[in-house]
Amino acid sequence: MDFTYQEQADIHIMFGRAFGNCVEARRLYHEAFPNRRVPHRTVFARVDRNLRETGTFQRQEVVGRPRNARTLALEERVLDRIEEDPSLSTRIIANQEGSSQSTVWRILHDMLLYPYHIQRVQALEERDFLPRVHFCNWLEENRIAFENFEKKILFTDEAGFTRNGIFNFHNNHLWTDENPHATVQKAHQQQFSLNVWAGIIDGHLKGPVFMPQRLNGQIYTIFLQNELPQILENLPLQLRAQMWFMHDSAPHILAFSLENI
Repeated sequence: MDFTYQEQADIHIMFGRAFGNCVEARRLYHEAFPNRRVPHRTVFARVDRNLRETGTFQRQEVVGRPRNARTLALEERVLDRIEEDPSLSTRIIANQEGSSQSTVWRILHDMLLYPYHIQRVQALEERDFLPRVHFCNWLEENRIAFENFEKKILFTDEAGFTRNGIFNFHNNHLWTDENPHATVQKAHQQQFSLNVWAGIIDGHLKGPVFMPQRLNGQIYTIFLQNELPQILENLPLQLRAQMWFMHDSAPHILAFSLENI
């Protein structure tokens, strides 16, 4: 169902009252006209843009190659689906609406919606937050006291690889007008078939090193004493002499003696 000229005029007025904030404009519109259907928030920006570019509320006919039928009703349904589930793909929406994927893509693009990818973040427990605060304070103090201190830290991590739980983040995204910085937590390294260690310091990537599946204190000590010196051979001697070693999964950053490395 298309909006009447009067409705579009009211939409534009509320958009102006909200100083271009679509969410606020939608709220003001609903308060002013409680008996009307409330437009999707992106409709406010589209009506404003159409008026500025064409000088009219009337939609302009597309000249040239014929395109799939695109109406305000279709736009509203597409936007409603995205609002209900921002992770829907344009292909799924197109199949549900009996439209083409390119039409759905153009609707979302014209409404200033973009597919932001989900970020992977470390899963944390309640007891992890306070030590992280202490570490941040410690790091900030040393950054002030020593120039380029963070470049002298060898950051390390281990990752377990199995055949299960493979997740393709390239095809997972959220459609929205602003980056929501969406994240998904990774599972903790509890069981794995292949354990890989790597480190990075001042732009130098060290590793990967394939570790035993069951890593304990004794095996880790042997790695530090026998394998780590060989891994760090190509680092500048001055950097190695001033280096701090971050032990992954330790409660805080520990100073590690590098006299024999």
